[in-house]
Amino acid sequence: MGDYQRLSLVHGAGTTVWRGFDPGLRRDVALKGVNGSTAVADARRTVEALSVLRHPNIVSVYDAFDDDAGTWLVEQWVSGAPLPSVLSRTPTLLAVDALALVRGVLTGLAHAHDRGVVHGRISPASIMIDESGTPLLGGFGATQTGAEGALYTSPDVAAGGAADERSDVYSVCMVLVELLSGQKLVADPLRAERTAPDLSGIEAPIAAVLADGLHVDPRHRPADASVLLARLDEAADTAHGKGWLATVSLGSLGSTAAAVAAKALAGFGSVAGAASGTAAPLGIGSVAGAAAGTATPLGIGSVAGAGSGTATPLGIGSVAGAGSGTATPLSIGSAAGAGKGKILLGAGVMATVVAAITAIILLLPHPTESTASQATTTTTTTTPAAALVPLAPPQPPPPAGPRLSGTYSITSTFRTATATSVVSFASDCAMCDATLTANGKSGTVTWNGTGWENTGGGACAMRTVITPTSIVDGIVQTFSQIATILTPGSCGVGGDGTGVGTRTGP
Repeated sequence: MGDYQRLSLVHGAGTTVWRGFDPGLRRDVALKGVNGSTAVADARRTVEALSVLRHPNIVSVYDAFDDDAGTWLVEQWVSGAPLPSVLSRTPTLLAVDALALVRGVLTGLAHAHDRGVVHGRISPASIMIDESGTPLLGGFGATQTGAEGALYTSPDVAAGGAADERSDVYSVCMVLVELLSGQKLVADPLRAERTAPDLSGIEAPIAAVLADGLHVDPRHRPADASVLLARLDEAADTAHGKGWLATVSLGSLGSTAAAVAAKALAGFGSVAGAASGTAAPLGIGSVAGAAAGTATPLGIGSVAGAGSGTATPLGIGSVAGAGSGTATPLSIGSAAGAGKGKILLGAGVMATVVAAITAIILLLPHPTESTASQATTTTTTTTPAAALVPLAPPQPPPPAGPRLSGTYSITSTFRTATATSVVSFASDCAMCDATLTANGKSGTVTWNGTGWENTGGGACAMRTVITPTSIVDGIVQTFSQIATILTPGSCGVGGDGTGVGTRTGP
């Protein structure tokens, strides 16, 4: 798959998404399949358009390529889960939590609008929540499909108009109202005679801003995300008091997102359905249903049902049922039932548990037992541990970088100011925290999986994110920097900024 390694399939319905690894920059990435007859051109246009977007509240798009398996976008890997998956496991949000979440989305969207990039397809599904609770807006350049996605589309775009900043404003307001009220505003997004939404139950200052943002006539909406963000901040200060944002923590959402992500990556209890011609590798304890012509490699303790003409290679302790004309090669300790028009499956959870135990026993140099199907079958096999084939693909070698170390010159550009500074970083290990020293003061920048970040307090609170752009012998030589103002109006620089850093000495 190009210059990237595939580690695990994380989503296979509609859009294929792999967790991958970039050996050049030694970081995890998301490899997202792009469909359509113009996929290659579309992917390259997307990367070109989004290359200007580097923000802690936006899922970065790095690259695009095509190979024998299709066309792929290379995106930032987010250790977390989509907002709908998080909300399905979370009680109703507090109003301030909903406001803080959407404020993060708007901060990223304002960054995009300031650079002439319109999203056009914002919905809860385009918002990722990472393990810290930070919302990240993704899906730029994606295709919005289905009635569910259309619910967040502005009336002018639903009627055939072009998406612009004001239609993005409408979509964000739809998401916020849904978070605050738990109800969708309209059942039919294509209705031309939409009336003013019912915003009862929402604080009056915030409801007034939302009413403008959801206006049928785009001319009456806030002009872009920056304007909407400023108005919502003012309304939230009125409704909840100045300093309300400092009292909010989205850490519980981050914990939920981490749990969802861990379950999805481990494959425990996951369910996947694969259409014809699809490869659907799943993890331990998974259940897969595959149509004709499908290859379905599954892991330990899996249960698979395969249609006619299907090859179903399965791992140790697996249970397989294959239709007529099927080749079913199975490994040690497995049992398979094959018959015309019949699928033979294991006994649900019991089959998974027994198969997992069997796999563990097989690692020992003595006989094993495997219970394989509803018609109880016992097989005793003696297998030397050394003869077993590894159950998982080899992992990437331990990372040699990146590491922040040395003196760097940083030029930062804000909306109304430009600043140059000299900063020293010290770190004794790769991909870990580093000590920052500037102007005689020291602090810590924390490794976040793709770069480093630091949040400064005081009257001018600012979150800074550093992403390496070139690395030599494991040491970062240049990096990009994004500064997000957490206390708007207090820093005297007019708003968020970006910067570049260059290593100038040891």
